[in-house]
Amino acid sequence: MALDSTALFSKLETDLAHTAAKIYRPDSADFDAIAQCFIYKPVRTPAVVRPRTADDVALVVQFCLRNKADFTVRSGGYDCAGRTRGDGALVIDMRDLNEVSISEDKCSATVGGGILHGQLARTLGEEGLVTPMVHRMEHARRLWPVIIRLRLGVDQILGAKFVNAQGEIQTASEELLISIRGGGGSLGIITELTIKVYPLDKILSSTILYESRNLEATITTYNQHYEHLLAAQELPDCLQLQPTITQIPNIGTVFGVMVTWYGENKEEGYAWIESFAKAGTCVMEATQETTLAEVLKERDNLVTWPSYGRLFTLSVRRLTERTITVLARHCPQAPGGGFIFSHHTLRSSQAPAQESVFGARTRHHMLEINAAISESSFVDERLEWGS
Repeated sequence: MALDSTALFSKLETDLAHTAAKIYRPDSADFDAIAQCFIYKPVRTPAVVRPRTADDVALVVQFCLRNKADFTVRSGGYDCAGRTRGDGALVIDMRDLNEVSISEDKCSATVGGGILHGQLARTLGEEGLVTPMVHRMEHARRLWPVIIRLRLGVDQILGAKFVNAQGEIQTASEELLISIRGGGGSLGIITELTIKVYPLDKILSSTILYESRNLEATITTYNQHYEHLLAAQELPDCLQLQPTITQIPNIGTVFGVMVTWYGENKEEGYAWIESFAKAGTCVMEATQETTLAEVLKERDNLVTWPSYGRLFTLSVRRLTERTITVLARHCPQAPGGGFIFSHHTLRSSQAPAQESVFGARTRHHMLEINAAISESSFVDERLEWGS
């Protein structure tokens, strides 16, 4: 049921009066900024509640259950299909549950269920630590970026607390942790995770662009270089590659790759970056020694809020000739231009360190087809192109 009546709002305010939770209504001065998400969706959001504790989250869920009120849950607001907000639904905004407590031995950390990946990377980075990122802690599912040598984000979860469907705070048993590792928010709203952390200070981050007038040939040459190294089992686990296709004003459609090196041996990292710069006719290569937190900040700055449309994904075992032909034919035709395509690769099929329900461990590429653009005037054409 939509949360529309003034009486229900009064009940909600009464229930939360003794807490530090904040309620934002459409007439609040900063409501639009608080409610904004990555994907714009023309829905009525009657209110946004920002709890500060797990008890606050439980109170809000209990209120919604008693009053049969619809609600959604958010932290970063990056749901690529625009499901962060529902028409007439209360939004439980988890971003104020963002505490980080690092263990004395610096092998684990307990983090709030609404913390954003950038916040977590900065806090851990101050202690010279990292973790493979779970993109949204309340879902405990996505990983970004992948640090292959440290396994997947789901494999870092040691413990969890969540608010279940009855509005009760629950500490996950070992059996439930198996479901949370990959199933995430399907059991409830994650309010706290205990995760593994690892020592790592500086990393290398590089952006490489290739001459792309013959886009199909450029992608093919890069892919042959990659597949040769993969077949020879020469690619190190410290190396992360994210190929991209972008329409750049006054230049055209360009193929490139974002390279990240997580190893301690920086000279080896520079050598691998040079190797991939030669995987085509390189027209630009920009490399810097930086931190994971800075890389995440820079990549977040590439995202326009709000965007219109959505992202589509498709997983494949490898880029076949046919796949490359389709990409080369359709990417230059993307209405509205901008960032068009990338693919994220899981190279390792390591067995999980702990039991989980996350099954996508076979080596594969996840193709990200970007049908989200900053100009609403092209959104219908871009969605048709993407689908």
